[in-house]
Amino acid sequence: MARRKRKIMNKELLEEIEALGGNTADPIWQWLLNSGPHGPGFTWSQTRREPAGHVGVELLRRIVEEKAQLQPSFCENAKVVVSMGLKSTNPNVLSAIKSQLCLEGITN
Repeated sequence: MARRKRKIMNKELLEEIEALGGNTADPIWQWLLNSGPHGPGFTWSQTRREPAGHVGVELLRRIVEEKAQLQPSFCENAKVVVSMGLKSTNPNVLSAIKSQLCLEGITN
């Protein structure tokens, strides 16, 4: 099975995580800011650019459910990261965080 190459987070995001009190080695930060379906390209509804039936929020919900099945503490840990991220003034961090806020499993 081929391993997905892990993207390296840029220095600005690493510094922001540290400034927020986060741990840059935490895989949730990596997923949230680097590899998850978040940020400026996130779609709240169907768009012409995406395949038929693709809605970002539904994809995100499915991914979070899968991660929670594999790691039962995922949602609790993600809540902590999301809470830290809300204190950010970095638009890239806030963009990723706002998509997470819509998910009941993370925000409740």
